[in-house]
Amino acid sequence: MNSDDVILKPLSLREVLVDRSLHIPPYQRIYCWQEKTVNRLLNDLLTANFNVPYCMGNIILQQKTDGYDIIDGQQRLVTLSLLLQELGMDKGVSLLDEKFENIEAQRFIQYNKYLISNFCARNSFDNKEHLLDMVQLNVLILKDGSLDLAYTFFSNENSHGKPLSDYDLLKAHHLRYVQYEAQQMHLAHRWDEYMKKEKPENVDYKLYELALAIYIFRLRKWLNFEWWNEGDKYNVKHEFEASPIIDAIPPFGEQFRYYEPIQGGTHFFEFTDKAIEKLKYFTSTKEFGMIHQLNTESFKLLRDTIEALMFAYFYKFGGSYLTEAMLLITRYVSQVRYENRRIYLSSVFERARLSKIPLMIEQSTSPTFFLATLNNINQSLMTLKQIKQKEQRHHDSDIRERYNRRLKEVCFSNINEKELILNRINIWE
Repeated sequence: MNSDDVILKPLSLREVLVDRSLHIPPYQRIYCWQEKTVNRLLNDLLTANFNVPYCMGNIILQQKTDGYDIIDGQQRLVTLSLLLQELGMDKGVSLLDEKFENIEAQRFIQYNKYLISNFCARNSFDNKEHLLDMVQLNVLILKDGSLDLAYTFFSNENSHGKPLSDYDLLKAHHLRYVQYEAQQMHLAHRWDEYMKKEKPENVDYKLYELALAIYIFRLRKWLNFEWWNEGDKYNVKHEFEASPIIDAIPPFGEQFRYYEPIQGGTHFFEFTDKAIEKLKYFTSTKEFGMIHQLNTESFKLLRDTIEALMFAYFYKFGGSYLTEAMLLITRYVSQVRYENRRIYLSSVFERARLSKIPLMIEQSTSPTFFLATLNNINQSLMTLKQIKQKEQRHHDSDIRERYNRRLKEVCFSNINEKELILNRINIWE
Protein backbone atom coordinates (compact mmCIF):
# COMPACT_ATOMS: atom_id res chain seq x y z
CA MET A 1 0.00 0.00 0.00
CA ASN A 2 1.54 3.33 -1.01
CA SER A 3 0.69 6.94 -0.26
CA ASP A 4 -1.85 7.10 -3.09
CA ASP A 5 -3.81 4.05 -1.98
CA VAL A 6 -5.32 5.45 1.21
CA ILE A 7 -6.92 8.69 2.36
CA LEU A 8 -7.59 9.49 5.99
CA LYS A 9 -9.59 12.57 6.95
CA PRO A 10 -12.62 13.78 8.91
CA LEU A 11 -15.76 14.07 6.75
CA SER A 12 -19.20 15.44 7.55
CA LEU A 13 -22.28 13.23 7.50
CA ARG A 14 -23.32 14.94 4.27
CA GLU A 15 -19.99 14.11 2.64
CA VAL A 16 -20.32 10.46 3.66
CA LEU A 17 -24.03 9.60 3.34
CA VAL A 18 -25.19 12.03 0.63
CA ASP A 19 -22.17 12.88 -1.53
CA ARG A 20 -21.02 9.24 -1.80
CA SER A 21 -22.83 6.18 -3.04
CA LEU A 22 -22.42 3.61 -0.26
CA HIS A 23 -22.91 -0.15 -0.51
CA ILE A 24 -22.80 -2.97 2.03
CA PRO A 25 -20.68 -5.82 0.61
CA PRO A 26 -22.14 -9.33 0.93
CA TYR A 27 -19.41 -10.55 3.28
CA GLN A 28 -20.40 -8.00 5.96
CA ARG A 29 -22.28 -9.19 9.02
CA ILE A 30 -25.95 -8.28 9.14
CA TYR A 31 -27.31 -5.05 10.55
CA CYS A 32 -28.06 -5.87 14.19
CA TRP A 33 -27.77 -2.87 16.49
CA GLN A 34 -29.53 -3.41 19.80
CA GLU A 35 -31.98 -0.99 21.42
CA LYS A 36 -29.45 0.21 24.03
CA THR A 37 -26.91 1.16 21.37
CA VAL A 38 -29.47 2.94 19.22
CA ASN A 39 -30.73 4.97 22.18
CA ARG A 40 -27.19 5.94 23.14
CA LEU A 41 -26.52 7.28 19.64
CA LEU A 42 -29.81 9.23 19.64
CA ASN A 43 -29.16 10.75 23.07
CA ASP A 44 -25.62 11.70 22.06
CA LEU A 45 -26.94 13.60 19.04
CA LEU A 46 -29.81 15.17 20.97
CA THR A 47 -27.47 16.68 23.58
CA ALA A 48 -24.51 17.46 21.30
CA ASN A 49 -23.06 20.94 21.16
CA PHE A 50 -22.98 21.79 17.47
CA ASN A 51 -21.03 25.00 17.90
CA VAL A 52 -18.08 22.81 16.93
CA PRO A 53 -17.97 19.67 14.77
CA TYR A 54 -19.21 16.62 16.66
CA CYS A 55 -17.26 13.43 15.95
CA MET A 56 -18.98 10.03 15.97
CA GLY A 57 -15.97 7.77 15.59
CA ASN A 58 -14.22 5.92 12.77
CA ILE A 59 -15.39 4.22 9.60
CA ILE A 60 -13.50 2.51 6.77
CA LEU A 61 -14.64 2.67 3.15
CA GLN A 62 -13.18 0.97 0.09
CA GLN A 63 -13.49 2.81 -3.21
CA LYS A 64 -15.05 0.83 -6.06
CA THR A 65 -15.99 1.74 -9.61
CA ASP A 66 -19.66 2.19 -8.67
CA GLY A 67 -19.23 3.82 -5.26
CA TYR A 68 -17.84 2.81 -1.87
CA ASP A 69 -18.10 -0.44 0.07
CA ILE A 70 -18.50 -0.07 3.83
CA ILE A 71 -15.71 -2.06 5.44
CA ASP A 72 -16.28 -0.84 9.00
CA GLY A 73 -19.08 1.34 10.39
CA GLN A 74 -22.14 -0.22 8.77
CA GLN A 75 -24.19 -0.31 11.99
CA ARG A 76 -23.66 3.37 12.73
CA LEU A 77 -24.22 4.55 9.15
CA VAL A 78 -27.46 2.59 8.70
CA THR A 79 -28.82 3.89 12.03
CA LEU A 80 -27.92 7.48 11.12
CA SER A 81 -29.63 7.01 7.75
CA LEU A 82 -32.80 5.81 9.49
CA LEU A 83 -32.71 8.87 11.76
CA LEU A 84 -32.36 11.22 8.77
CA GLN A 85 -35.32 9.46 7.14
CA GLU A 86 -37.46 10.00 10.24
CA LEU A 87 -36.48 13.67 10.35
CA GLY A 88 -37.35 14.15 6.67
CA MET A 89 -33.69 14.79 5.75
CA ASP A 90 -33.14 11.66 3.69
CA LYS A 91 -32.83 13.18 0.22
CA GLY A 92 -29.84 11.60 -1.49
CA VAL A 93 -29.01 9.21 1.38
CA SER A 94 -27.85 6.23 -0.68
CA LEU A 95 -27.92 3.63 2.10
CA LEU A 96 -31.72 3.82 2.24
CA ASP A 97 -31.75 2.26 -1.25
CA GLU A 98 -29.78 -0.79 -0.11
CA LYS A 99 -31.62 -4.12 -0.17
CA PHE A 100 -31.38 -6.06 3.09
CA GLU A 101 -32.28 -9.60 2.08
CA ASN A 102 -31.52 -11.21 5.44
CA ILE A 103 -34.79 -11.63 7.37
CA GLU A 104 -33.17 -10.94 10.74
CA ALA A 105 -31.56 -7.73 9.43
CA GLN A 106 -34.96 -6.61 8.14
CA ARG A 107 -36.46 -7.15 11.58
CA PHE A 108 -33.73 -5.08 13.23
CA ILE A 109 -34.31 -2.29 10.72
CA GLN A 110 -38.06 -2.27 11.29
CA TYR A 111 -37.71 -2.33 15.07
CA ASN A 112 -35.06 0.40 15.09
CA LYS A 113 -37.22 2.57 12.82
CA TYR A 114 -39.93 2.17 15.45
CA LEU A 115 -37.48 3.11 18.24
CA ILE A 116 -36.29 6.17 16.34
CA SER A 117 -39.84 7.28 15.58
CA ASN A 118 -40.85 7.04 19.24
CA PHE A 119 -37.69 8.83 20.35
CA CYS A 120 -38.28 11.72 17.93
CA ALA A 121 -41.93 11.95 19.06
CA ARG A 122 -40.81 12.36 22.69
CA ASN A 123 -37.83 14.63 21.98
CA SER A 124 -37.50 17.65 19.77
CA PHE A 125 -34.42 17.63 17.55
CA ASP A 126 -34.08 21.41 17.49
CA ASN A 127 -30.55 21.04 16.19
CA LYS A 128 -31.45 18.78 13.28
CA GLU A 129 -30.41 21.32 10.67
CA HIS A 130 -26.83 20.85 11.92
CA LEU A 131 -26.78 17.06 11.65
CA LEU A 132 -25.54 16.73 8.08
CA ASP A 133 -22.79 19.33 8.31
CA MET A 134 -21.67 19.36 11.96
CA VAL A 135 -21.64 15.60 12.65
CA GLN A 136 -18.31 14.21 11.51
CA LEU A 137 -16.75 10.79 11.06
CA ASN A 138 -13.08 9.90 10.88
CA VAL A 139 -13.01 8.22 7.46
CA LEU A 140 -10.31 5.96 6.04
CA ILE A 141 -10.85 5.50 2.30
CA LEU A 142 -8.97 2.62 0.70
CA LYS A 143 -8.34 2.64 -3.01
CA ASP A 144 -6.58 -0.69 -2.96
CA GLY A 145 -4.53 -2.92 -0.69
CA SER A 146 -5.01 -5.21 2.28
CA LEU A 147 -8.17 -4.80 4.32
CA ASP A 148 -6.38 -6.15 7.38
CA LEU A 149 -3.80 -3.42 7.03
CA ALA A 150 -6.50 -0.76 6.97
CA TYR A 151 -7.29 -1.41 10.61
CA THR A 152 -3.72 -0.60 11.60
CA PHE A 153 -4.32 3.01 10.51
CA PHE A 154 -6.64 3.55 13.46
CA SER A 155 -5.59 3.30 17.09
CA ASN A 156 -7.59 0.72 19.03
CA GLU A 157 -8.27 3.43 21.58
CA ASN A 158 -9.95 5.65 18.99
CA SER A 159 -12.86 3.47 17.97
CA HIS A 160 -15.89 5.56 18.94
CA GLY A 161 -16.83 9.18 19.26
CA LYS A 162 -13.33 10.61 19.39
CA PRO A 163 -11.92 13.06 16.83
CA LEU A 164 -8.70 12.17 15.10
CA SER A 165 -5.79 13.59 17.06
CA ASP A 166 -2.55 14.95 15.62
CA TYR A 167 -0.96 11.62 16.53
CA ASP A 168 -3.61 9.48 14.78
CA LEU A 169 -3.16 11.55 11.63
CA LEU A 170 0.64 11.46 11.84
CA LYS A 171 0.53 7.69 12.17
CA ALA A 172 -1.61 7.32 9.04
CA HIS A 173 0.36 9.97 7.15
CA HIS A 174 3.72 8.28 7.66
CA LEU A 175 2.50 4.70 7.24
CA ARG A 176 1.61 5.65 3.68
CA TYR A 177 5.32 6.14 2.93
CA VAL A 178 6.31 2.66 4.16
CA GLN A 179 6.53 0.26 1.23
CA TYR A 180 6.39 -3.10 2.97
CA GLU A 181 3.20 -4.29 4.61
CA ALA A 182 5.02 -6.18 7.36
CA GLN A 183 6.82 -2.97 8.35
CA GLN A 184 3.56 -1.04 8.26
CA MET A 185 1.94 -3.53 10.63
CA HIS A 186 4.93 -3.48 12.99
CA LEU A 187 5.25 0.30 13.08
CA ALA A 188 1.51 0.77 13.55
CA HIS A 189 1.49 -1.68 16.46
CA ARG A 190 4.48 0.01 18.09
CA TRP A 191 2.87 3.45 17.67
CA ASP A 192 -0.38 2.19 19.23
CA GLU A 193 1.59 0.95 22.22
CA TYR A 194 2.90 4.50 22.77
CA MET A 195 -0.66 5.82 22.66
CA LYS A 196 -1.84 3.33 25.28
CA LYS A 197 0.89 3.96 27.84
CA GLU A 198 -0.10 5.98 30.88
CA LYS A 199 1.66 9.22 31.63
CA PRO A 200 4.55 8.83 34.08
CA GLU A 201 4.03 9.72 37.71
CA ASN A 202 4.38 13.45 38.48
CA VAL A 203 4.35 14.37 34.76
CA ASP A 204 1.36 16.16 33.26
CA TYR A 205 1.58 14.62 29.78
CA LYS A 206 2.11 11.28 28.12
CA LEU A 207 5.67 10.84 26.92
CA TYR A 208 4.90 11.20 23.22
CA GLU A 209 2.95 14.41 23.92
CA LEU A 210 5.73 15.80 26.11
CA ALA A 211 8.40 14.98 23.53
CA LEU A 212 6.66 16.08 20.35
CA ALA A 213 4.18 18.81 21.38
CA ILE A 214 5.43 20.42 24.60
CA TYR A 215 9.15 20.29 23.87
CA ILE A 216 10.23 19.58 20.29
CA PHE A 217 7.41 21.36 18.44
CA ARG A 218 8.08 24.54 20.39
CA LEU A 219 11.85 24.21 20.12
CA ARG A 220 11.65 23.83 16.34
CA LYS A 221 9.55 27.00 16.14
CA TRP A 222 11.79 28.98 18.50
CA LEU A 223 14.94 27.85 16.72
CA ASN A 224 13.57 29.28 13.45
CA PHE A 225 12.17 32.40 15.19
CA GLU A 226 8.68 31.40 14.04
CA TRP A 227 5.42 32.36 15.69
CA TRP A 228 2.30 30.18 15.80
CA ASN A 229 -1.21 30.29 17.17
CA GLU A 230 -1.38 27.73 19.97
CA GLY A 231 -5.12 27.30 19.36
CA ASP A 232 -4.81 26.30 15.70
CA LYS A 233 -6.00 22.80 14.89
CA TYR A 234 -3.40 20.16 14.00
CA ASN A 235 -0.33 22.30 14.72
CA VAL A 236 1.70 19.25 15.70
CA LYS A 237 0.51 17.22 12.71
CA HIS A 238 1.56 19.89 10.25
CA GLU A 239 4.98 20.31 11.89
CA PHE A 240 5.88 16.61 11.74
CA GLU A 241 4.52 15.74 8.32
CA ALA A 242 7.00 14.67 5.66
CA SER A 243 9.17 17.54 4.43
CA PRO A 244 9.19 18.24 0.68
CA ILE A 245 12.05 16.65 -1.28
CA ILE A 246 13.35 16.59 -4.82
CA ASP A 247 12.58 13.13 -6.16
CA ALA A 248 15.90 12.84 -7.99
CA ILE A 249 17.91 13.46 -4.81
CA PRO A 250 17.35 10.89 -2.06
CA PRO A 251 17.51 12.17 1.53
CA PHE A 252 20.51 10.99 3.53
CA GLY A 253 22.64 11.81 6.54
CA GLU A 254 19.88 12.01 9.10
CA GLN A 255 21.14 12.18 12.69
CA PHE A 256 17.74 12.41 14.41
CA ARG A 257 18.38 15.85 15.84
CA TYR A 258 15.16 17.39 17.02
CA TYR A 259 15.28 20.20 14.45
CA GLU A 260 16.06 18.22 11.29
CA PRO A 261 13.52 17.87 8.44
CA ILE A 262 11.14 14.93 8.76
CA GLN A 263 11.40 12.23 6.14
CA GLY A 264 8.18 10.45 5.29
CA GLY A 265 7.82 6.93 6.66
CA THR A 266 10.17 4.96 8.88
CA HIS A 267 12.36 8.01 9.61
CA PHE A 268 9.50 9.68 11.50
CA PHE A 269 8.84 6.64 13.68
CA GLU A 270 12.56 6.30 14.43
CA PHE A 271 12.77 10.06 15.06
CA THR A 272 9.99 9.72 17.65
CA ASP A 273 11.65 6.70 19.25
CA LYS A 274 14.93 8.59 19.62
CA ALA A 275 13.18 11.62 21.07
CA ILE A 276 11.27 9.56 23.65
CA GLU A 277 14.44 7.67 24.56
CA LYS A 278 16.19 11.01 25.21
CA LEU A 279 13.15 12.22 27.12
CA LYS A 280 13.18 9.23 29.47
CA TYR A 281 16.78 10.00 30.44
CA PHE A 282 15.99 13.71 30.76
CA THR A 283 13.01 13.20 33.07
CA SER A 284 15.13 10.97 35.31
CA THR A 285 17.70 13.72 35.99
CA LYS A 286 17.74 15.55 39.30
CA GLU A 287 17.58 18.85 37.39
CA PHE A 288 14.27 17.91 35.77
CA GLY A 289 12.98 16.92 39.19
CA MET A 290 13.97 20.31 40.58
CA ILE A 291 12.37 22.55 37.97
CA HIS A 292 9.34 20.29 37.68
CA GLN A 293 8.40 21.33 41.20
CA LEU A 294 7.07 24.55 39.66
CA ASN A 295 3.87 22.56 39.51
CA THR A 296 1.21 25.02 40.64
CA GLU A 297 -1.20 26.24 37.98
CA SER A 298 0.23 29.77 38.04
CA PHE A 299 3.76 28.54 37.36
CA LYS A 300 3.29 25.62 34.92
CA LEU A 301 3.55 27.76 31.81
CA LEU A 302 6.96 29.03 32.89
CA ARG A 303 8.00 25.52 33.95
CA ASP A 304 7.09 23.93 30.59
CA THR A 305 9.01 26.62 28.73
CA ILE A 306 12.10 26.26 30.92
CA GLU A 307 11.98 22.47 30.57
CA ALA A 308 11.71 22.67 26.77
CA LEU A 309 14.85 24.84 26.60
CA MET A 310 16.62 22.53 29.05
CA PHE A 311 15.64 19.59 26.82
CA ALA A 312 17.34 21.28 23.85
CA TYR A 313 20.52 21.53 25.94
CA PHE A 314 20.21 17.92 27.13
CA TYR A 315 19.56 16.71 23.57
CA LYS A 316 23.01 18.00 22.55
CA PHE A 317 25.19 17.87 25.66
CA GLY A 318 23.50 15.28 27.85
CA GLY A 319 23.91 15.78 31.61
CA SER A 320 27.17 17.76 31.41
CA TYR A 321 26.76 20.91 33.52
CA LEU A 322 23.00 20.49 33.33
CA THR A 323 22.54 22.15 36.74
CA GLU A 324 24.27 25.31 35.53
CA ALA A 325 22.24 25.26 32.31
CA MET A 326 19.02 24.85 34.29
CA LEU A 327 19.78 27.81 36.57
CA LEU A 328 20.81 30.10 33.72
CA ILE A 329 17.81 29.21 31.57
CA THR A 330 15.47 29.60 34.54
CA ARG A 331 16.92 33.00 35.32
CA TYR A 332 16.51 34.21 31.74
CA VAL A 333 12.92 32.95 31.33
CA SER A 334 11.94 34.22 34.80
CA GLN A 335 12.50 37.79 33.69
CA VAL A 336 9.12 37.78 31.98
CA ARG A 337 7.61 36.90 35.37
CA TYR A 338 9.54 39.64 37.21
CA GLU A 339 8.54 42.37 34.78
CA ASN A 340 4.83 41.48 34.74
CA ARG A 341 2.38 40.71 37.54
CA ARG A 342 0.19 39.00 34.94
CA ILE A 343 1.74 36.89 32.21
CA TYR A 344 0.22 35.22 29.17
CA LEU A 345 1.15 32.29 27.00
CA SER A 346 2.05 34.68 24.18
CA SER A 347 4.42 36.74 26.34
CA VAL A 348 6.22 33.67 27.71
CA PHE A 349 6.59 32.13 24.23
CA GLU A 350 7.81 35.45 22.85
CA ARG A 351 10.46 35.53 25.57
CA ALA A 352 11.62 32.06 24.55
CA ARG A 353 11.47 32.87 20.83
CA LEU A 354 13.57 36.01 21.16
CA SER A 355 16.02 34.38 23.56
CA LYS A 356 17.86 32.57 20.75
CA ILE A 357 18.69 29.92 23.36
CA PRO A 358 18.03 26.96 20.99
CA LEU A 359 20.23 28.63 18.37
CA MET A 360 22.96 29.37 20.92
CA ILE A 361 22.94 25.72 21.98
CA GLU A 362 23.23 24.45 18.41
CA GLN A 363 26.01 26.90 17.55
CA SER A 364 28.02 25.92 20.63
CA THR A 365 30.49 23.09 20.19
CA SER A 366 30.90 22.78 23.97
CA PRO A 367 28.74 23.58 27.01
CA THR A 368 31.26 26.24 28.05
CA PHE A 369 30.42 28.51 25.10
CA PHE A 370 26.66 28.31 25.71
CA LEU A 371 26.93 28.76 29.49
CA ALA A 372 29.31 31.71 29.17
CA THR A 373 27.10 33.44 26.58
CA LEU A 374 23.88 33.06 28.54
CA ASN A 375 25.61 34.02 31.79
CA ASN A 376 26.78 37.27 30.20
CA ILE A 377 23.26 38.00 28.98
CA ASN A 378 21.81 37.34 32.43
CA GLN A 379 24.28 39.74 34.05
CA SER A 380 22.49 42.64 32.38
CA LEU A 381 19.02 41.65 33.67
CA MET A 382 17.42 43.62 36.49
CA THR A 383 16.66 41.62 39.63
CA LEU A 384 13.14 41.51 41.03
CA LYS A 385 14.29 43.73 43.91
CA GLN A 386 15.56 46.36 41.47
CA ILE A 387 12.35 46.21 39.44
CA LYS A 388 10.19 46.63 42.55
CA GLN A 389 12.26 49.58 43.77
CA LYS A 390 11.37 51.43 40.56
CA GLU A 391 7.65 50.75 40.93
CA GLN A 392 5.43 53.35 42.53
CA ARG A 393 2.83 50.91 43.85
CA HIS A 394 3.61 47.97 46.08
CA HIS A 395 1.38 44.98 46.74
CA ASP A 396 1.22 42.90 49.91
CA SER A 397 0.57 39.72 47.94
CA ASP A 398 2.93 39.59 45.01
CA ILE A 399 2.93 36.49 42.81
CA ARG A 400 6.45 37.38 41.69
CA GLU A 401 7.69 37.05 45.28
CA ARG A 402 5.89 33.72 45.65
CA TYR A 403 7.51 32.51 42.44
CA ASN A 404 10.96 33.47 43.70
CA ARG A 405 10.40 31.82 47.06
CA ARG A 406 9.38 28.60 45.36
CA LEU A 407 12.52 28.60 43.24
CA LYS A 408 14.69 29.28 46.28
CA GLU A 409 13.01 27.16 48.95
CA VAL A 410 11.52 24.27 46.95
CA CYS A 411 13.12 23.82 43.55
CA PHE A 412 16.77 24.72 44.13
CA SER A 413 17.20 24.44 47.91
CA ASN A 414 19.43 21.35 47.74
CA ILE A 415 21.97 22.69 45.28
CA ASN A 416 25.50 22.79 46.69
CA GLU A 417 26.81 26.23 45.74
CA LYS A 418 30.42 25.04 46.01
CA GLU A 419 29.89 22.50 43.22
CA LEU A 420 28.76 25.12 40.70
CA ILE A 421 31.35 26.36 38.22
CA LEU A 422 29.72 29.82 38.12
CA ASN A 423 29.12 32.13 41.06
CA ARG A 424 25.86 33.83 41.92
CA ILE A 425 23.63 31.90 39.51
CA ASN A 426 21.49 30.40 42.29
CA ILE A 427 20.53 33.70 43.92
CA TRP A 428 16.82 34.57 43.72
CA GLU A 429 16.11 38.02 45.04
